[in-house]
Amino acid sequence: MNIIRSLLLTILVLAGIPAHGIDAAQQDTSSSHYALARALAIKKAAMLTLQAKSNSAAPGQFETRENYNWAVVGGGIAGILSIGFLIENGVHPSSIAWIDEKFNVGALGKDYQTVPGNLSTQQWINTLEKCDYLKQCPYDPIEYLKQFDLDSFYSLNIIVNPMQQITHWLLNQVYGFRKKVVQVDSHNNDWYLTLSDGSLLRAHKVILATGSRPRSLDYPCDQEISLPIALDKSQLAQQVKPDDTIAVVGSAHSAVVAMMHLSELPVKKIVHFYTHPFVYTQKIERGIVNAESGLKGPAAAFAKDMIEEDKVPNLVRVFNDKQGRDSWLPQCTKIIYAVGFTPNTIPWFSGDPLHYDDTTGIIARNLFGFGIAFPEKKTDAYGKVERRVGMPYFVEYGKHIVPQWVLMV
Repeated sequence: MNIIRSLLLTILVLAGIPAHGIDAAQQDTSSSHYALARALAIKKAAMLTLQAKSNSAAPGQFETRENYNWAVVGGGIAGILSIGFLIENGVHPSSIAWIDEKFNVGALGKDYQTVPGNLSTQQWINTLEKCDYLKQCPYDPIEYLKQFDLDSFYSLNIIVNPMQQITHWLLNQVYGFRKKVVQVDSHNNDWYLTLSDGSLLRAHKVILATGSRPRSLDYPCDQEISLPIALDKSQLAQQVKPDDTIAVVGSAHSAVVAMMHLSELPVKKIVHFYTHPFVYTQKIERGIVNAESGLKGPAAAFAKDMIEEDKVPNLVRVFNDKQGRDSWLPQCTKIIYAVGFTPNTIPWFSGDPLHYDDTTGIIARNLFGFGIAFPEKKTDAYGKVERRVGMPYFVEYGKHIVPQWVLMV
Protein backbone atom coordinates (compact mmCIF):
# COMPACT_ATOMS: atom_id res chain seq x y z
CA MET A 1 0.00 0.00 0.00
CA ASN A 2 2.98 2.32 0.46
CA ILE A 3 3.51 2.11 -3.30
CA ILE A 4 -0.11 3.11 -3.91
CA ARG A 5 0.21 6.01 -1.47
CA SER A 6 3.40 7.17 -3.15
CA LEU A 7 1.71 7.09 -6.54
CA LEU A 8 -1.23 9.08 -5.19
CA LEU A 9 1.04 11.68 -3.61
CA THR A 10 2.98 11.94 -6.86
CA ILE A 11 -0.27 12.53 -8.76
CA LEU A 12 -1.29 15.20 -6.29
CA VAL A 13 2.06 16.94 -6.34
CA LEU A 14 2.20 16.95 -10.14
CA ALA A 15 -1.33 18.31 -10.20
CA GLY A 16 -0.33 21.05 -7.79
CA ILE A 17 -3.02 20.23 -5.22
CA PRO A 18 -2.63 19.46 -1.51
CA ALA A 19 -2.72 15.83 -0.48
CA HIS A 20 -5.87 16.05 1.65
CA GLY A 21 -6.90 12.81 3.25
CA ILE A 22 -4.16 10.53 2.01
CA ASP A 23 -2.45 10.04 5.39
CA ALA A 24 -5.74 9.41 7.14
CA ALA A 25 -6.87 7.02 4.44
CA GLN A 26 -3.65 5.05 4.73
CA GLN A 27 -4.60 4.06 8.27
CA ASP A 28 -7.36 1.86 6.84
CA THR A 29 -6.39 1.05 3.28
CA SER A 30 -9.15 -1.56 2.91
CA SER A 31 -11.91 0.94 3.71
CA SER A 32 -14.22 2.67 1.29
CA HIS A 33 -12.67 5.97 2.42
CA TYR A 34 -9.33 4.98 0.97
CA ALA A 35 -10.93 3.90 -2.30
CA LEU A 36 -12.86 7.17 -2.45
CA ALA A 37 -9.78 9.26 -1.71
CA ARG A 38 -7.85 7.36 -4.38
CA ALA A 39 -10.59 7.82 -6.97
CA LEU A 40 -11.05 11.50 -6.20
CA ALA A 41 -7.32 12.18 -6.35
CA ILE A 42 -6.93 10.50 -9.71
CA LYS A 43 -10.06 12.16 -11.08
CA LYS A 44 -9.01 15.63 -9.93
CA ALA A 45 -5.50 15.21 -11.27
CA ALA A 46 -6.86 14.04 -14.62
CA MET A 47 -9.31 16.95 -14.80
CA LEU A 48 -6.57 19.46 -14.07
CA THR A 49 -4.32 17.92 -16.69
CA LEU A 50 -7.09 18.02 -19.31
CA GLN A 51 -7.92 21.59 -18.37
CA ALA A 52 -4.29 22.61 -18.73
CA LYS A 53 -4.08 20.92 -22.14
CA SER A 54 -7.29 22.58 -23.30
CA ASN A 55 -5.83 25.95 -22.31
CA SER A 56 -2.61 25.11 -24.22
CA ALA A 57 -0.48 25.75 -21.15
CA ALA A 58 3.11 26.40 -22.11
CA PRO A 59 5.91 24.54 -20.30
CA GLY A 60 6.62 26.15 -16.94
CA GLN A 61 3.10 27.50 -16.39
CA PHE A 62 0.92 26.23 -13.60
CA GLU A 63 -1.40 23.35 -14.41
CA THR A 64 -3.61 24.19 -11.45
CA ARG A 65 -5.13 27.23 -9.79
CA GLU A 66 -3.04 30.39 -9.95
CA ASN A 67 -4.95 32.67 -7.55
CA TYR A 68 -4.73 32.55 -3.76
CA ASN A 69 -5.81 34.69 -0.85
CA TRP A 70 -2.40 34.32 0.76
CA ALA A 71 1.10 33.37 -0.33
CA VAL A 72 3.88 32.58 2.14
CA VAL A 73 7.40 32.70 0.75
CA GLY A 74 9.91 30.65 2.74
CA GLY A 75 9.90 27.23 4.39
CA GLY A 76 11.99 27.97 7.47
CA ILE A 77 10.80 28.54 11.03
CA ALA A 78 9.18 31.87 10.13
CA GLY A 79 7.37 30.39 7.13
CA ILE A 80 6.06 27.45 9.17
CA LEU A 81 4.85 29.78 11.91
CA SER A 82 3.21 32.05 9.33
CA ILE A 83 1.13 29.17 7.96
CA GLY A 84 0.10 28.16 11.47
CA PHE A 85 -0.87 31.67 12.54
CA LEU A 86 -2.89 32.26 9.36
CA ILE A 87 -4.91 29.08 9.92
CA GLU A 88 -5.35 29.96 13.62
CA ASN A 89 -6.89 33.24 12.51
CA GLY A 90 -9.48 31.74 10.20
CA VAL A 91 -7.64 31.57 6.87
CA HIS A 92 -8.62 28.33 5.13
CA PRO A 93 -5.57 26.21 4.29
CA SER A 94 -6.70 25.70 0.69
CA SER A 95 -6.49 29.46 0.12
CA ILE A 96 -2.77 29.53 0.98
CA ALA A 97 0.13 29.05 -1.42
CA TRP A 98 3.42 28.11 0.23
CA ILE A 99 6.60 28.53 -1.82
CA ASP A 100 10.04 27.17 -0.94
CA GLU A 101 12.76 25.32 -2.83
CA LYS A 102 13.37 22.62 -0.23
CA PHE A 103 10.72 22.64 2.52
CA ASN A 104 13.40 21.47 4.94
CA VAL A 105 13.13 24.10 7.72
CA GLY A 106 15.17 26.65 5.80
CA ALA A 107 18.77 27.44 6.65
CA LEU A 108 18.26 25.91 10.10
CA GLY A 109 17.60 22.51 8.57
CA LYS A 110 20.33 22.90 5.96
CA ASP A 111 23.26 24.42 7.83
CA TYR A 112 22.74 24.78 11.57
CA GLN A 113 21.38 21.54 13.02
CA THR A 114 24.54 20.76 14.97
CA VAL A 115 24.92 24.24 16.47
CA PRO A 116 24.60 24.26 20.28
CA GLY A 117 21.24 25.83 21.08
CA ASN A 118 20.53 28.60 23.54
CA LEU A 119 17.14 27.24 24.64
CA SER A 120 16.51 24.37 27.03
CA THR A 121 14.12 21.59 26.07
CA GLN A 122 11.49 23.08 28.36
CA GLN A 123 11.84 26.44 26.62
CA TRP A 124 11.28 24.79 23.23
CA ILE A 125 8.18 23.08 24.65
CA ASN A 126 6.90 26.36 26.10
CA THR A 127 7.36 27.97 22.68
CA LEU A 128 5.41 25.27 20.82
CA GLU A 129 2.66 25.33 23.47
CA LYS A 130 1.86 28.86 22.32
CA CYS A 131 1.37 27.69 18.71
CA ASP A 132 -2.29 26.69 18.98
CA TYR A 133 -2.56 25.15 15.53
CA LEU A 134 0.91 23.69 15.03
CA LYS A 135 0.81 21.78 18.31
CA GLN A 136 -2.21 19.87 16.94
CA CYS A 137 0.06 18.09 14.45
CA PRO A 138 -0.62 14.31 14.71
CA TYR A 139 3.12 13.77 15.05
CA ASP A 140 2.77 15.48 18.48
CA PRO A 141 5.95 17.58 18.56
CA ILE A 142 5.58 18.38 22.25
CA GLU A 143 5.52 14.70 23.26
CA TYR A 144 8.59 14.18 21.08
CA LEU A 145 10.46 16.92 22.96
CA LYS A 146 9.44 15.54 26.34
CA GLN A 147 11.65 12.50 25.81
CA PHE A 148 14.70 14.76 26.27
CA ASP A 149 15.98 16.12 29.58
CA LEU A 150 13.85 19.23 30.10
CA ASP A 151 16.58 21.37 31.64
CA SER A 152 19.34 20.54 29.14
CA PHE A 153 20.49 22.57 26.15
CA TYR A 154 20.77 20.45 23.01
CA SER A 155 21.94 21.18 19.49
CA LEU A 156 19.38 22.82 17.24
CA ASN A 157 18.46 19.52 15.61
CA ILE A 158 16.21 18.98 18.64
CA ILE A 159 13.74 21.41 17.05
CA VAL A 160 14.49 20.65 13.38
CA ASN A 161 12.92 17.19 13.48
CA PRO A 162 9.57 18.36 14.93
CA MET A 163 9.44 21.25 12.49
CA GLN A 164 10.11 18.91 9.56
CA GLN A 165 7.17 16.76 10.63
CA ILE A 166 4.97 19.84 11.02
CA THR A 167 6.04 20.96 7.53
CA HIS A 168 4.94 17.64 6.00
CA TRP A 169 1.63 17.91 7.84
CA LEU A 170 1.00 21.46 6.61
CA LEU A 171 1.87 20.54 3.03
CA ASN A 172 -1.05 18.12 3.12
CA GLN A 173 -3.34 21.09 3.75
CA VAL A 174 -2.03 24.06 1.76
CA TYR A 175 -0.79 24.37 -1.81
CA GLY A 176 2.97 23.83 -1.79
CA PHE A 177 5.28 24.93 -4.60
CA ARG A 178 8.82 23.59 -4.49
CA LYS A 179 10.28 26.56 -6.36
CA LYS A 180 12.07 29.85 -5.80
CA VAL A 181 10.47 33.29 -5.99
CA VAL A 182 12.59 35.46 -8.26
CA GLN A 183 10.42 38.57 -8.53
CA VAL A 184 7.54 40.25 -6.74
CA ASP A 185 5.38 43.10 -8.02
CA SER A 186 1.87 44.46 -7.50
CA HIS A 187 -1.11 45.35 -9.64
CA ASN A 188 -4.64 46.35 -8.61
CA ASN A 189 -3.95 45.59 -4.91
CA ASP A 190 -2.82 42.02 -5.66
CA TRP A 191 0.69 40.64 -5.69
CA TYR A 192 2.28 38.70 -8.53
CA LEU A 193 5.10 36.30 -7.75
CA THR A 194 7.32 35.10 -10.56
CA LEU A 195 8.75 31.68 -9.80
CA SER A 196 12.04 30.15 -10.88
CA ASP A 197 10.40 28.14 -13.67
CA GLY A 198 8.93 31.31 -15.20
CA SER A 199 5.41 30.70 -13.94
CA LEU A 200 3.34 33.42 -12.33
CA LEU A 201 1.29 33.18 -9.15
CA ARG A 202 -1.19 35.78 -7.90
CA ALA A 203 -2.06 36.33 -4.25
CA HIS A 204 -4.04 39.04 -2.51
CA LYS A 205 -1.68 39.09 0.47
CA VAL A 206 1.92 37.92 0.77
CA ILE A 207 4.17 37.12 3.72
CA LEU A 208 7.90 37.17 3.02
CA ALA A 209 9.63 34.80 5.43
CA THR A 210 12.72 34.67 3.27
CA GLY A 211 15.46 34.35 5.86
CA SER A 212 18.98 35.70 6.03
CA ARG A 213 22.55 34.74 5.27
CA PRO A 214 25.75 35.34 7.26
CA ARG A 215 27.41 38.71 6.76
CA SER A 216 30.99 38.77 5.53
CA LEU A 217 33.76 41.36 5.69
CA ASP A 218 36.80 41.87 3.50
CA TYR A 219 39.70 41.74 5.93
CA PRO A 220 42.97 40.68 4.31
CA CYS A 221 43.36 36.98 5.05
CA ASP A 222 44.25 34.00 2.89
CA GLN A 223 41.12 31.92 3.43
CA GLU A 224 37.63 32.46 4.87
CA ILE A 225 35.85 29.64 6.66
CA SER A 226 32.11 30.10 6.17
CA LEU A 227 30.00 30.49 9.28
CA PRO A 228 27.90 27.32 8.72
CA ILE A 229 31.12 25.29 8.57
CA ALA A 230 32.57 27.08 11.60
CA LEU A 231 29.48 26.20 13.64
CA ASP A 232 29.63 22.51 12.70
CA LYS A 233 32.53 21.00 14.61
CA SER A 234 32.94 17.97 12.34
CA GLN A 235 33.07 20.14 9.21
CA LEU A 236 35.35 22.67 10.88
CA ALA A 237 37.78 19.89 11.81
CA GLN A 238 38.24 19.16 8.10
CA GLN A 239 39.11 22.80 7.36
CA VAL A 240 41.81 23.47 9.95
CA LYS A 241 45.38 22.23 10.41
CA PRO A 242 47.73 22.12 13.41
CA ASP A 243 49.81 25.04 12.08
CA ASP A 244 46.76 27.28 11.46
CA THR A 245 46.19 30.57 13.25
CA ILE A 246 42.46 31.22 13.03
CA ALA A 247 40.93 34.68 13.33
CA VAL A 248 37.39 34.88 14.74
CA VAL A 249 35.61 38.22 14.30
CA GLY A 250 32.62 38.96 16.55
CA SER A 251 31.47 38.45 20.13
CA ALA A 252 27.91 37.12 19.91
CA HIS A 253 26.62 33.55 20.08
CA SER A 254 28.04 32.34 16.75
CA ALA A 255 31.52 33.70 17.47
CA VAL A 256 31.64 32.02 20.87
CA VAL A 257 30.45 28.69 19.45
CA ALA A 258 33.15 28.87 16.75
CA MET A 259 35.83 29.53 19.39
CA MET A 260 34.43 26.74 21.56
CA HIS A 261 34.84 24.30 18.66
CA LEU A 262 38.32 25.60 17.79
CA SER A 263 39.44 25.20 21.41
CA GLU A 264 38.76 21.47 21.06
CA LEU A 265 40.59 21.12 17.72
CA PRO A 266 44.33 20.98 17.01
CA VAL A 267 45.11 24.52 15.85
CA LYS A 268 48.13 26.66 16.62
CA LYS A 269 46.32 29.79 17.75
CA ILE A 270 42.87 31.43 17.93
CA VAL A 271 42.79 35.21 17.57
CA HIS A 272 39.53 36.75 18.76
CA PHE A 273 38.84 40.19 17.29
CA TYR A 274 36.27 41.99 19.45
CA THR A 275 34.81 45.49 19.72
CA HIS A 276 32.91 45.15 23.01
CA PRO A 277 32.86 42.86 26.05
CA PHE A 278 30.71 39.76 26.08
CA VAL A 279 27.07 40.53 26.80
CA TYR A 280 24.97 38.07 28.81
CA THR A 281 21.22 37.66 29.14
CA GLN A 282 20.12 38.52 32.67
CA LYS A 283 16.85 38.32 34.56
CA ILE A 284 15.90 41.29 36.70
CA GLU A 285 12.74 42.32 38.53
CA ARG A 286 11.57 44.43 35.60
CA GLY A 287 12.14 41.70 33.03
CA ILE A 288 14.98 40.25 30.98
CA VAL A 289 17.97 42.36 29.97
CA ASN A 290 19.82 41.63 26.71
CA ALA A 291 17.19 39.05 25.84
CA GLU A 292 18.22 38.94 22.18
CA SER A 293 21.85 40.05 22.10
CA GLY A 294 22.99 38.37 25.31
CA LEU A 295 24.78 35.06 25.46
CA LYS A 296 22.78 32.11 26.78
CA GLY A 297 23.22 28.40 27.37
CA PRO A 298 26.52 26.60 26.59
CA ALA A 299 27.92 29.63 24.73
CA ALA A 300 27.43 31.83 27.78
CA ALA A 301 29.09 29.26 30.03
CA PHE A 302 32.10 28.93 27.71
CA ALA A 303 32.57 32.69 27.37
CA LYS A 304 32.31 33.32 31.09
CA ASP A 305 34.13 30.30 32.48
CA MET A 306 36.77 29.69 29.81
CA ILE A 307 37.46 32.79 27.70
CA GLU A 308 37.06 35.45 30.37
CA GLU A 309 39.01 33.33 32.84
CA ASP A 310 41.87 32.89 30.33
CA LYS A 311 41.51 29.11 30.40
CA VAL A 312 41.96 28.62 26.65
CA PRO A 313 45.76 28.59 26.36
CA ASN A 314 46.01 29.18 22.61
CA LEU A 315 43.43 32.00 22.47
CA VAL A 316 44.42 35.67 22.16
CA ARG A 317 41.90 38.49 22.38
CA VAL A 318 42.58 41.57 20.24
CA PHE A 319 40.59 44.80 20.13
CA ASN A 320 39.26 45.14 16.62
CA ASP A 321 40.66 48.45 15.48
CA LYS A 322 43.11 49.24 12.70
CA GLN A 323 46.11 48.83 14.96
CA GLY A 324 44.92 45.45 16.22
CA ARG A 325 44.16 44.18 12.73
CA ASP A 326 47.45 45.42 11.31
CA SER A 327 49.34 43.65 14.09
CA TRP A 328 47.54 40.31 14.12
CA LEU A 329 45.84 39.63 10.79
CA PRO A 330 49.15 38.97 8.95
CA GLN A 331 49.69 36.06 11.34
CA CYS A 332 46.28 34.51 10.59
CA THR A 333 45.98 31.82 7.94
CA LYS A 334 42.18 31.56 8.06
CA ILE A 335 39.33 33.78 9.22
CA ILE A 336 35.76 33.29 10.47
CA TYR A 337 33.28 36.16 10.35
CA ALA A 338 30.59 35.89 13.01
CA VAL A 339 29.23 39.40 12.62
CA GLY A 340 25.52 38.87 12.17
CA PHE A 341 23.24 38.18 9.25
CA THR A 342 21.91 40.09 6.27
CA PRO A 343 18.45 39.47 4.74
CA ASN A 344 18.16 37.33 1.65
CA THR A 345 16.93 39.38 -1.26
CA ILE A 346 14.05 39.02 -3.69
CA PRO A 347 14.46 41.15 -6.82
CA TRP A 348 12.03 44.03 -6.51
CA PHE A 349 10.06 44.91 -9.64
CA SER A 350 10.51 48.67 -9.20
CA GLY A 351 14.13 48.41 -8.12
CA ASP A 352 13.34 50.12 -4.80
CA PRO A 353 14.96 48.83 -1.59
CA LEU A 354 12.78 46.66 0.63
CA HIS A 355 11.93 48.64 3.77
CA TYR A 356 9.50 47.50 6.44
CA ASP A 357 7.85 48.80 9.60
CA ASP A 358 9.73 47.04 12.40
CA THR A 359 6.77 47.22 14.77
CA THR A 360 4.08 45.87 12.42
CA GLY A 361 5.99 43.91 9.76
CA ILE A 362 4.25 45.87 7.00
CA ILE A 363 6.32 46.38 3.84
CA ALA A 364 3.60 47.69 1.55
CA ARG A 365 -0.14 47.25 1.15
CA ASN A 366 -0.90 43.54 1.66
CA LEU A 367 2.81 42.70 1.75
CA PHE A 368 4.35 41.69 5.07
CA GLY A 369 7.74 40.61 6.37
CA PHE A 370 8.31 38.07 9.14
CA GLY A 371 11.26 36.26 10.70
CA ILE A 372 14.98 36.90 10.85
CA ALA A 373 14.96 39.08 7.73
CA PHE A 374 12.25 41.33 9.21
CA PRO A 375 12.73 41.23 12.99
CA GLU A 376 10.61 43.10 15.49
CA LYS A 377 12.12 46.12 17.25
CA LYS A 378 11.74 45.95 21.01
CA THR A 379 13.00 48.07 23.92
CA ASP A 380 14.16 46.17 27.02
CA ALA A 381 13.83 47.09 30.69
CA TYR A 382 16.88 49.36 30.53
CA GLY A 383 15.75 51.17 27.39
CA LYS A 384 18.06 49.22 25.07
CA VAL A 385 16.60 48.70 21.60
CA GLU A 386 17.02 45.20 20.15
CA ARG A 387 15.92 43.35 17.02
CA ARG A 388 14.37 40.19 18.34
CA VAL A 389 15.45 37.06 16.51
CA GLY A 390 14.65 33.48 17.48
CA MET A 391 11.64 31.19 17.51
CA PRO A 392 10.24 32.30 20.91
CA TYR A 393 10.30 35.93 19.76
CA PHE A 394 8.81 35.06 16.37
CA VAL A 395 5.95 33.25 18.10
CA GLU A 396 5.23 36.15 20.44
CA TYR A 397 5.43 38.69 17.61
CA GLY A 398 3.45 36.58 15.14
CA LYS A 399 0.57 35.98 17.54
CA HIS A 400 0.30 39.74 17.87
CA ILE A 401 0.66 40.92 14.27
CA VAL A 402 -0.74 38.14 12.06
CA PRO A 403 -4.33 38.66 13.30
CA GLN A 404 -3.96 42.31 12.31
CA TRP A 405 -2.71 41.33 8.84
CA VAL A 406 -5.67 39.01 8.35
CA LEU A 407 -8.15 41.76 9.19
CA MET A 408 -6.61 44.29 6.81
CA VAL A 409 -8.64 44.89 3.66
